[in-house]
Amino acid sequence: MVVLTKADLCEDLPGRLSDLSSVVCGCDVLVSSGLTEDGLESVKGYMAPARP
Repeated sequence: MVVLTKADLCEDLPGRLSDLSSVVCGCDVLVSSGLTEDGLESVKGYMAPARP
């Protein structure tokens, strides 16, 4: 999995995702922004509960 953070700062997100698609080879790509909390639920979906 690849997580791109700070999406709110990217001026050409579709272009960056297009560039990335040629090198990730089947990995899931998630886009998030801590400032706006966009994509946070997608990232949480990959997290497992803590183990003791």
